[in-house]
Amino acid sequence: MTAVVEFAKEAGIDDRLARRNTLVLAVAQAFGLANNVIIFTTASIVGAMLAPDKTLATLPVSIYVLGLWAATLPIGALARRFGRRTAFQIGTAFGVLTGLLCGAAVILNSFLLFNLGTFCTGFYAAATQAYRFAATDTASESFKPKAISWVLMGGIGGAILGPQLVIATQDLWQPYVFVASYAAQSLLAVAAAGVLSLLKIPRPAGRGGAPARPPPPPGVGPPARGAGRPGGGGRGPRRPGRRGGPAPAPAVRSRRFCANRGSSRRWRAGSRAMRS
Repeated sequence: MTAVVEFAKEAGIDDRLARRNTLVLAVAQAFGLANNVIIFTTASIVGAMLAPDKTLATLPVSIYVLGLWAATLPIGALARRFGRRTAFQIGTAFGVLTGLLCGAAVILNSFLLFNLGTFCTGFYAAATQAYRFAATDTASESFKPKAISWVLMGGIGGAILGPQLVIATQDLWQPYVFVASYAAQSLLAVAAAGVLSLLKIPRPAGRGGAPARPPPPPGVGPPARGAGRPGGGGRGPRRPGRRGGPAPAPAVRSRRFCANRGSSRRWRAGSRAMRS
């Protein structure tokens, strides 16, 4: 029990810290989801305005999904290499870039630039989807389900904030529609980066950033070579007279082997009785 407690302390398992991180990540989740909702609300409308062909109006939304797919593994690699907070703040940088590119695309009437902006939104969305997992890094087993639920509840705030922000800002930058909304989208990502700076998740003590394994219970060592295989009870000590080692331990037979051997003996005894 003492070894397990010491391992929990070394791994940074602390429910009080986990509650604090969960609150930080829930607020960041609200800002991140609001950023995505702004794109979902406006992408098809702006796509129809900028696309050379009206059939391509929903292409920016597909590009967003492509960016989400492309960023999933890189975000995980960044989190392992530099820590979750750094990876999440890199994601917010893409959120800032999203608003700037989409606003510039509307001003410059560039459909290609707008698709590039929605692709960056996918990168930010890939980072926000990892928030709920980060909430469990410092949580105990009993608190992990609550931590995930609290972070996901922050998305409800984003679902309310995003559309209201679009309604309030869509006509503020005349004659360009939604440019002010994309500027507000960048400000949301900046606010999320400020909130994430409060995140505190200790780096694992394992090799190369990998989680450390808990120590084995006292008195339990590594398994002997060959243990667990039928008839292989480990490599016993050496036989006397061979390089000065002790005698080997007898091999342990499996139950099935012993049962089959006993059955064959009884069958041979019965055959001899019948012949006699």
